[in-house]
Order: sequence, then structure tokens, then C-alpha cells
Amino acid sequence: MKNNNNKREVFSTIKNVIEIVRLILTFKKKYLVITSILTILMGFLPFVSLLNTQTIMNTIQSSNGKAFNTIIISMIIFVVIEIITEVVTSLNSYYSAVYNDYLSYEFNLKVLKKTKEFGLKEFENPGIYDLIQRAEQEAGLRPYKILTSLFSLFSALIKLVFSISILVIWHWWILFVVLFFPMIASLYFFKISKEEYLVYFNRTKHERKSWYIAHLLTKDLFVKEVKALNLTDFLTEKFKTIRYKFVTENRVLNKRRTKFTFFFQILNLVFTSSIVLLAIFESFVGKILIGNLMTYIRTISMVEENVKLIITQFFSIHQDGLHASELVRFLRYKVKEQANETGEKIVVNEIQKIELRNVSYQYDGKEDYALKNINLVINKGDKIALVGENGSGKTTLIKLLMNLYHDYTGEILINGINIKNINMEKLKQKVSVIFQDFNEYQFRVRENIGFGKLDQLENDHSIIKASQDAGADSFIEQLPKKYDQQVGQWFEGGVQLSGGQWQKLAIARAFVRDADFYVFDEPTAALDPLSEFQLFKRIAMVTKDKIGIFITHRFINARSANRIIVLEQGQIIEEGTHEKLMDNKGKYAMLYDLQLGMMGKK
Repeated sequence: MKNNNNKREVFSTIKNVIEIVRLILTFKKKYLVITSILTILMGFLPFVSLLNTQTIMNTIQSSNGKAFNTIIISMIIFVVIEIITEVVTSLNSYYSAVYNDYLSYEFNLKVLKKTKEFGLKEFENPGIYDLIQRAEQEAGLRPYKILTSLFSLFSALIKLVFSISILVIWHWWILFVVLFFPMIASLYFFKISKEEYLVYFNRTKHERKSWYIAHLLTKDLFVKEVKALNLTDFLTEKFKTIRYKFVTENRVLNKRRTKFTFFFQILNLVFTSSIVLLAIFESFVGKILIGNLMTYIRTISMVEENVKLIITQFFSIHQDGLHASELVRFLRYKVKEQANETGEKIVVNEIQKIELRNVSYQYDGKEDYALKNINLVINKGDKIALVGENGSGKTTLIKLLMNLYHDYTGEILINGINIKNINMEKLKQKVSVIFQDFNEYQFRVRENIGFGKLDQLENDHSIIKASQDAGADSFIEQLPKKYDQQVGQWFEGGVQLSGGQWQKLAIARAFVRDADFYVFDEPTAALDPLSEFQLFKRIAMVTKDKIGIFITHRFINARSANRIIVLEQGQIIEEGTHEKLMDNKGKYAMLYDLQLGMMGKK
């Protein structure tokens, strides 16, 4: 069973390497062809030089000074070969460096493009998130390492074939001596490479945690609270514990590999030294010329060097192939269910009606439903407030309406058409949203607003209008570069904003898009009361004759909606206007009176 597993692992590794090479072949073939030719030349030229030197030495020894012209010609050939070797080496260095940059660029780009296929559900899954991180780590380095190892292996094989050919012509049995120990060593190196890969694989979640701790300690977004709570030493200690474990593991792996390598080198040295002594003896008794002696000694040395290199490269390719499995797995990953699968999709030009029919949703690993049997019809012109306690399902409902989760049961219809049959790229252009945990983009003000509608990024009128609607224009005009001001402190020249200012930029980002359907998830959490009051007036204007949904914990804001939906434990328990719900004296009325009473006490 163990042998079968090893065979499967080897075949799987080979498949990974082949897949990486297949992808490499799609990028800049010119550089690959040039590098391949240069690699062949680098493997071939040393032997041309070696045999030419042998000719010079043997001619000097056997001609008694009568073959001067032959020696001069051989010396000219020697110089030409050395010049060609230097040119080839320099060109190979240049093209390899350039090709490395291209491969890193292309594979990183491929990983980023692949993430477009992933839904929010995949990013919320720790296992898949680890896969994404591993793929991101491997993309910039692993393909080039595999290619470099293959080139080095190919070059070493060329040199080894030439070396063995020279030695076999001398004594055929030398072939078995020079290959025996390397073959034994390679089996052990493969075993080590698998163990090292498993160590690195199992580190991913811990590496992510150590990265997060370092992020907390070094980024302005978190450092304020970290210092206020005096967490620096505590978090540093956690980081140290995780990273020192990595150091200890690496030390054990390196120690074992070094011990075996040393043992192998000593045995190999004994055998190669014996062959060198044989060559010296045969030269001493006159069986071979000095030039041949020099060639055999150098060839034996080259066999030793290239056998080591071949084993090292096999080991490297095997190890890189194991690591590349994560990159290959990521690039091959198929999202279980896509909302917009292949086939002709319907283009919706205007969102007039949204309907949820018996929609339920359950998060992975959870027994309870986040949403259960939701039936809801939303028409053009509706202004809906979603209210309820934390965990009642408000944000989950928004995520389903935004088509961020696809594995729900029931149906979501747009204008009577199942959302799974609609062209999502076009539909997204009709929807605008601001989440409670909105992004603070470390770019210019212009980008922070214009990301809401990319084709308006350089349209000053649209950008300024959106900022005015969001109430952001007053502080933007005070910035040194106004709409071209870098914001945030991650990059040079950035100006840090307050929480309320960031939120106003996020609201402007939602307003810049001329949408049919607007969603606001706690849009005023960081705003002062006056800004909050003014914003809800602007929301009412922007969403006039359109669909607007907002989540709020301030029940006084819910009064501006013409429909209020109360959620509890994933179900709609009440629906109506503020007046109707107050008359019902249900959950909404109780929460409203409770909140109003608390505000009155203040």
C-alpha cells in the first residue's frame, strides 16, 4: 500500500510539473526557445574545450616540437571556444532574468484573474482561503524554479552523457561505479522532499496567523487600539512562538539533509578518487598520454559534479512539483455552483421588481438556518428598512440580493426572471451597495469615489456630484490636492481621514453609480447625528423612483422607509409601515419604544 501511495505521489508530482510547463509554454515562447538553445550550448561547449585541450597536450608530448602549427590552431580554437562560452553564459543570464520576470508577472496575474471566479462563500472558507494564499505564494517563484531546475537538469544530463562516453571508451565498467551511489541517494532525497513539503503545507494556517499578527502591529488601522490596550508585547510573543517553531522545524530538516549529504559525498569521493588513481597509474606506465590523463581526471570530476547536480535538480523538481500542486489545484479549482453558468443569459435593462420565493440559507457547519422560508416582493419605488437584532439575518439577506451566495434554496427573481438565468455582469451595473465593513481604499479620493463606476473615474462632474450627495465635498475641498489627494497612510503623501470621512467617501462611491437598486448596510454608523439626518434625506432623493434598502439599528431612521421588515432568527416576523407596526404592538414597537426611551433618558 505504501509503495502504491509513493507511486501515486510521484505520478501526481510529474503531472504538476507537466501542467506548469504547459502553462509556461503559453507565455513568451521566444524567450523559452532562446534559453533552451543557450542551455544546450552550455552543456556542449565544456567538452569541446576539454577535447581541444587534450589535443594540445598530447600533441606537445608526442610531436617532439614538430607540430607547432597544429598547436597554434588548437590554441586559436581554445580562445574562440572560451569567448563563445562567455557570450553564451552572459546571454543565458540575461534571458533567464528577463524570462523570470515575465513568468512571475504572468502567473501572479493568472492567480488574480482566477479569484474572479470565486464567490464570497469561497473567501469565507478557511480551507479555500489557505489554498488561495498558498497559490499566491507559489505563483511568483515556483514556475521559474521548476523551469530553471529543468534547464539545469537538461544541461547536466548533456554533460553527463559526454563525460560517460569519454570514460566508457576508456573503461566500460566505470559507468556502474559513477551511477550506483547517486541512484541510491536520489531515493532518499525524494523521501526528504516529501517530508519537507508536508511540513510547509501544514504551516499555512500558522503562517497566515503570524502574518495577521504582524499586520496588527504595523498598520495604522490597528496600531491605535493595540497601543491603547498595551497589546504589543503580548502579540509579539505570539508571533515569536509561531515563527520560532518554524525555525526549529527547519533546523531539524536541514540537519538531517546535511548529515546524509555528507555521508554520500564521502563515499562518492572514495570511489572517484580510486578511478583518478587508476588514470594516474595508467599514465605512469605509459598506457595513456598526459592529455588523456588530464581529460579523464577532469571528466571524472565533471561526472561527480553533474551527478550531484542531477540529484539536486531531481530533488528540487520533486519538491517544487509538490509545492506547485497548490498552484495547479487553485488554477483548476471549480466553484461548485456559479450563479452565471455557461449559456446564453438574459440582459436586464432596468430592475423593476425583485422577488424572493421560499428562500432559505444555511452557512456551512451551522445547524440553524441564517434565513428560512423568506418570501418577499420588492417593487420599483419601494424604500425598505431592514431591522432586527444582531444575527437575525439582515446582512445575509443583503448578500443574497447582491448575488454573493449561490447555494441557497428557493428562487430569487428579477423582473420575474430567475437570477441564475440573468447576465450578472450587466445586472451588477444596475446595483449599488455600501456594506457596513466598507473598504478604505488607499488610493486618491477620486478612486475612492470612482470605483463605484469605473467609466466615470475621470469625469469630474460625476465625481463631484456624488461627493456632494454624500456630504463629502466639504472636507474634500479642504485637502491639499482635493480630489487627487492620496488618502490613508500606507503610501507616500497620504492624508489620514476620520471614520466619518471614510464613510462619506464610501457613500459617494455608492451614489456615483446611476443604479436601479441601492443597498445601504448601516450607512451612518460612523456619522454624527447632523450628518446622519442629512444623509437619509439625500438617500431619499437619490433613490426616488428606484428601489432602496437600508439596514439600520436606529429605529428613528426606519421611519423614513415606506416599508419596514422585521427579521428574527432568519425569518420575517413583521412587515409594514412605521405606523402600522406601532399599532400592532409587536417586536418592532417594543424595540422602538425601548430605544426611544433610552434616548429620552440621555
